[in-house]
Amino acid sequence: MTSDDDERVKRTSTATLVQHVLSRHAVLSTANLVVSTILLWRAARAVTTPSFVSFVLGWPASELAHVLLSLQIVNLAVIHALNPALFTSSLIGQAALLVNAWSASVFARAVRMHWRARANFAVPMMDQGRIAQTAGSSLPLRLAAFIPLMSVVRRFRTVRRMRNVPYSSLEVTDPTMHLRVSSEPQIMRVLNAAALRGAQTHWNALDVIAMPGLPANSPVLMYVHGGGWMLGDKFVAASAMLQRLASRGIVVFSINYRMAPETAFPGQIIDVKRALIWVKRNCARYNGDARKVFVSGESAGGHLSALTAVTVNLPQFQPPEDPQADTSIAGAIPLCGVFDCSDRNGHLFDLHRDVPALLKPQGDRSFLQSFMERVVLQTAFHLNEAAFDNASPTWHAMQMAKRSDDAKLCPLMVVHGTHDALTSLEDAREFVKQVRAVRARFGTWAPGEADIFVDVEEGHHAFGYFPSPRAMALADATFDFVAHHARRIDRAA
Repeated sequence: MTSDDDERVKRTSTATLVQHVLSRHAVLSTANLVVSTILLWRAARAVTTPSFVSFVLGWPASELAHVLLSLQIVNLAVIHALNPALFTSSLIGQAALLVNAWSASVFARAVRMHWRARANFAVPMMDQGRIAQTAGSSLPLRLAAFIPLMSVVRRFRTVRRMRNVPYSSLEVTDPTMHLRVSSEPQIMRVLNAAALRGAQTHWNALDVIAMPGLPANSPVLMYVHGGGWMLGDKFVAASAMLQRLASRGIVVFSINYRMAPETAFPGQIIDVKRALIWVKRNCARYNGDARKVFVSGESAGGHLSALTAVTVNLPQFQPPEDPQADTSIAGAIPLCGVFDCSDRNGHLFDLHRDVPALLKPQGDRSFLQSFMERVVLQTAFHLNEAAFDNASPTWHAMQMAKRSDDAKLCPLMVVHGTHDALTSLEDAREFVKQVRAVRARFGTWAPGEADIFVDVEEGHHAFGYFPSPRAMALADATFDFVAHHARRIDRAA
């Protein structure tokens, strides 16, 4: 056989191999496109029709729509480059392309809603609180629609984070905590560690996020993470949002607290007040002003931050080792919180109608109430209704309105997503109604200068957790609220 024949055979073998690979690739690329189509379709459905069942898909799908849209476009572009005939020669490829186009349009709409979030905050803040937006933030918000952490680039490198600063001694607050946690079965310890909790958790510690060289009277925000009172950690709580707040000149303290079921309520709120006392006494070390301490948090943290605002110096929530300490704050920004644990108006029950019966064994209870009975409060509602009232910010606001002396209620900005499938938007409205009743009775502020309610259009539960344009709009609105009331405190001094 001549060299030309060898070359011809080699070319033929190569062509056969390439044809074989391409044919196999056509099958694989079609399968890949179909699978991605199904997943994106389900996620898109969760964006447009949120419910408790779809929350797991709907939460990241809605808040990371910009990321999913980008991945979908890249996926289609790569498959088309590798096999250009897929979308024209294959019926299943054509069908998948049509469904992908529909799915992409849903995600594009979600991205558009993210871009509108800044205006979503601006209108109620101006109308209800006379708080104007600060300028110069729209570009990072729009870039964040395609690059998740681009929104914190502004002065990001100058922000410093100090980890695990203790605000109290666990031996003093709960000396048996480590013993109880370490005695759990190994499988539970593994699951707890995966959920960022367990024997290694810094229960009574906080992180400080701040820029060096701040003015000595800078405002302070203490942030309480969520996680159903039983999961989560200060390090991952709304990290991008807190970095952005710190980059704009706020001293941020992100705290941990003891969690259920190892510690039943009110252990969580007592820890929040412990941390608050420490922050007020030590924030000057980081150029913070103790007169300007604001509290915020999402989900369970939203509940605890609202409760902090309406239970100032209340004896049952004061740390036993420091019962006379001042736990007043300059303002609160509860995000997607729980406000009525007793569910007087049935809003939680209506919200959780589609929850599987396995998750709520008491048919006359909402999922959240059943969960609080078994895990958080660890008492039955029908046996101890007072415990559920005591855990409810709305109930405490109602009691404040009945007082004969001035309740001294701090200004609040309550934020809730309209697509929240875990906590009730209507309960948030009721809480704000009760707060405004307190304000009307005692006239603490001039009309229209406090107590803002923002229902974030198409926002899911705890939407501030993700590095999205909507979360960055929330960060900027929080900054404007804090800065506005910090200036009021300076003028009053």
